[in-house]
Amino acid sequence: MSIRTKLLVPLLLLAACVLAALHFVAFDTLKRTLLTERINGEQRALGLLALAIAPDMQASDLAKIHETMVEAEGHHPWWRSLVLATPMGLRLYPLLPSESEPANLLRLSAQVSAAGRPLGELGVEVDLDTLVAPALAVVYRLELAVILILILGTLAVVTVQTRTVISPLRRLAEASELLSRGRYDVVLPLPSADEVGNLVRAFESMRNAVAHREAALTESEGRFRDLAESASDWFWETDTDYRLTFVSDRIGAILGVKPSAILGYTYFDVGLSDYDTDLARTHAEDLAAHRPFRDLLFHIGPADAKDEKIVRISGMPFYDENGLFIGYRGIGADVTREARAEERARQAQLELANQHAQLERLVEERTEALKQAQVETLQASRMASVGQLAAGIAHEINTPIQYIGDNLAFIKSAAETVVPLLGEARSLAKNIASGGDSADQGRAFLDRYDAAGLDFLIEETPQAVAQSLEGVAQVARIVLSMKEFSHPGTTQKSAVDINHALDTTLVVCRNTWKHVAGVETRFDSALPLVNCHPGEMNQVFLNLIVNAAHAIESSGKPRPGTISVETRLSGDWAEIRISDTGTGISDDIAPHIFDPFFTTKEVGKGTGQGLAICYDVVVNKHGGQILVGGTPGEGAVFTVRIPVA
Repeated sequence: MSIRTKLLVPLLLLAACVLAALHFVAFDTLKRTLLTERINGEQRALGLLALAIAPDMQASDLAKIHETMVEAEGHHPWWRSLVLATPMGLRLYPLLPSESEPANLLRLSAQVSAAGRPLGELGVEVDLDTLVAPALAVVYRLELAVILILILGTLAVVTVQTRTVISPLRRLAEASELLSRGRYDVVLPLPSADEVGNLVRAFESMRNAVAHREAALTESEGRFRDLAESASDWFWETDTDYRLTFVSDRIGAILGVKPSAILGYTYFDVGLSDYDTDLARTHAEDLAAHRPFRDLLFHIGPADAKDEKIVRISGMPFYDENGLFIGYRGIGADVTREARAEERARQAQLELANQHAQLERLVEERTEALKQAQVETLQASRMASVGQLAAGIAHEINTPIQYIGDNLAFIKSAAETVVPLLGEARSLAKNIASGGDSADQGRAFLDRYDAAGLDFLIEETPQAVAQSLEGVAQVARIVLSMKEFSHPGTTQKSAVDINHALDTTLVVCRNTWKHVAGVETRFDSALPLVNCHPGEMNQVFLNLIVNAAHAIESSGKPRPGTISVETRLSGDWAEIRISDTGTGISDDIAPHIFDPFFTTKEVGKGTGQGLAICYDVVVNKHGGQILVGGTPGEGAVFTVRIPVA
């Protein structure tokens, strides 16, 4: 069946369905509606006739009644047997009964009354065929017009489809036939702007692609032929019994035989079964299941002999167009040198593994030594920091020592004055106790008492002693802080009071910051002990506080500035914030602030290691965080976060 017929038949069937629906549904409904309307109209006309003759019946004017009835029958040719009778059954019109021909008649009637009193009854038989004949004629003409429109429209659609779809498709089919014969110069229909045009353009693209690919395939076949002839591998095929049916010439150079000499044999026959029975059994199972195999190694010839060959084969099953297995195809290669090289490489790898194990032991020993050196380096850094602060610490100790010495000199002078007076007081007391005359001796003692200023000494000596004790306590506190700060500690973490560690560090470096800034501390008394290395954390706090003092000193702002040290518990972290009122850290410097050897200080004043050590201690050794913030121009804020647990 042609495409035109396939298009025409559904369209005709569709037109037939539409016509059937119009005829049996729409037109039938229209007929019934017309009939109902005409019947209602005739009933109204009969009622109007009853109203018209009512006065004549009251006046018993039969002539007028007959005239009106005849006129009404003239206007309604489809009326049959118009009758007017009195309520008593007396016929008034027509006077004689008429015989009507059998037809499709409908009986209608209407009462003639006046002032509510019945005067008679009108009756008429309506010929329905004659009544609706004009309207039905219009309906039939309309139905015929619809039929003609559908038929002509179907033919027009088929004609257009033939010209725009079928004809291009036919030409495409002819072009496909020519294309299948290898002709690529066929003329295609002009592409339109619809789906057929897209199909033509796609067919043209396919034709060009097929032509290009055929040319590429021809070139590839030639290239493959050249490569096969020059390749170091050989190609082979087998039948369903895995017997060789084709081998390329290269196998002769490898095995030293003509290719025809091994046709009809299997790889099991040429040495696969002699090499490894487990390997041969596994390979036989793969062949029986028609599974592909890759890189199958086996020996040909006596092992370790001069003529021994180690070959590697790979194969894939292939099937005919019906899906029936017809054999294997694959490649083979002589890998004798590679296999022996791999064996030598394995031996070398074993030796290398032994050397690697020895090297790992050596690395472990060196790593342990490096860890110890790192601990010593950190301790040396702390001691270097203490050394750099030594002059300031000595000055801090010298101040209380000076006023301790001054107070001790005052106490010594007071003792030298008070001791003789005590001797005289003792003599005076003995004289009084023995009943002697002591009035002159008492007056002399009071004169020396006043001259010595004993009241002043009594008042000032306790203050001098208290100040001396306070100075001794200050010296002891500074020495204890230095001892705690510079203590080497242990390799194990311990529970540390962070608030106390910060207080100790502030004491140690007090001479660094006291001339440039005041220190504000806001320590969280509820901060728990933190498990950390105390000496290393002291070094972190020292570096940050000293950096804050240097930042304020180099800012050029009015002094003193302010260094704020704050601690608080933030979730599972102990948080230490050290801020200053220096110039802050600019955005271009912030990403590099913790890089080793990076410093913003002048040459000779900074090594660039302080913040790098802080980062290593906090992040790498304690699993914490160290963050830099603040507003450039207003000051920097360093936040150290150490896990509590």
